[in-house]
Amino acid sequence: MIIRGTDPIVTPIVLLLPPLAEQTRIVAEVERRLSVVEDLESVVSANLQRATRLRQSILQKAFTGRLDKTAGKT
Repeated sequence: MIIRGTDPIVTPIVLLLPPLAEQTRIVAEVERRLSVVEDLESVVSANLQRATRLRQSILQKAFTGRLDKTAGKT
């Protein structure tokens, strides 16, 4: 499909668009990828919150003298 601009103030341009079926496929793929990004954002946000809580817990134990230096070592 070819779309031509007709406004005399704007320089006319020719804009080539893919067929409608291809446009639909492109939109579906973009939406799929955005969904993946949103899922990853949720995972990252949850992990950042978890890391913050863990850091606070470690600092609290360190400042109250309850931090066990051997914890987690095998």
